[in-house]
Amino acid sequence: MGLDKVQVLLYKQAENVYFAKGNSLVAPARRVSIVDVAREAKVSVATVSRILSNADYPVSPEARARVLEAARRLDYVPDAIARALVRRQTKIIALTVHDIADPYFAEIARAVEDACQADGYSALICSTDRDPDKELRVVRSFRAFRPDGLIFAGGCPEDPGHVENLRREVASLIARGTQVVALSRHPVGVPMVRVDNVAVARAATEHVISLGHRRIAFIAGQPNFTTSTDRFQGYCQALTNHGLPCDPDLVAVGWYTWDGGYRATRELLARGGRFLGPGSLDGHHGHRGPGGPAGGRNPGSRAGKPSEHERPSHCLGG
Repeated sequence: MGLDKVQVLLYKQAENVYFAKGNSLVAPARRVSIVDVAREAKVSVATVSRILSNADYPVSPEARARVLEAARRLDYVPDAIARALVRRQTKIIALTVHDIADPYFAEIARAVEDACQADGYSALICSTDRDPDKELRVVRSFRAFRPDGLIFAGGCPEDPGHVENLRREVASLIARGTQVVALSRHPVGVPMVRVDNVAVARAATEHVISLGHRRIAFIAGQPNFTTSTDRFQGYCQALTNHGLPCDPDLVAVGWYTWDGGYRATRELLARGGRFLGPGSLDGHHGHRGPGGPAGGRNPGSRAGKPSEHERPSHCLGG
C-alpha cells in the first residue's frame, strides 16, 4: 500500500511501535521518564518526585533548581495515569448533560470546566441525548476512568428498569471512591442540588392566572422524565388551586427542542375551536421558548387558521 507523505500510520511489531512517514518507518522518541530527569539533574528519583509534586519535604534550593531545569530541558510531562495509580486520585470530574449544544447545558458545562481548571482538575463531559441506553453506556464507560466526581446535570427517565440499572452503575462508581451528585431530581439515591420544578411551574402558572387568563396551555418536555413530570405537576396544582380544570386538550409535548416546541404550538393551534378566550399565545419551553411564539405567529398552511378568540389564552412550557 502506498503511503501518502501527509499520513501517519501506526504499526505494532514485536511489541514495538513505529510511525510511518512517507515511505519509511521511524521509531518514535522514547517518553521521557522521571528516571531521566533524575539522571540529568544528578539526584535521586525520590527527590525528583518530591520536587515535581510540591511535596512538603526539605530539599535544597540548588537541587530544586537542577531538577526543574532538567525537566524543562527534557520537556518532561508527568504521567497522569501513573500518578492516579499511586495517589488513587485521577483529578477528573465527569459530567453528563442531555445535549452539550443546548445553551442551558453548555452554560453548566462551562461552569464545571472553569471550576475544574481553577482547582487543577479536568472535566470529562458526555451528552446522553435523554436516551436511557446511552446514559447507561456513558456512566458505565466512566468506570474505566475512575473519576473523582460525577455530576448528573439533567433529569432522568422514570423507567424502573433503567433506574435500577443506573443505580448499580452509580453504586459501582461510589464503591471505587467517586463522589456523585445530581443537579435535578434523579432517582438514583445521590445528593441533589436542584431547583424545585414543581414550585416553579406552579408559580409560573399562578402568575398567568393572576393576569386574568383561564385556559392555559402547557407544552411539556419529554414524557416520563423527572423534570417534565415535576413541571406538569406544578401546572396542574395551580389550576386545581384556582378551581380550573387540567384539560388534556391544552397539553402538547415539545421534547425540549426548538422543532418540538414549534410542532407542539402548531398542534395546540390546530385544535381550533376547542380554545376559547382572549389573549395571545406566549410559549415558554425551557430555553427553547422561541419554538412557542414562532408557532403562534405562523400556524402553518392549515386552511382556516384559528382566529384570536380561538387561540389558547396563554401557554406555558415544561
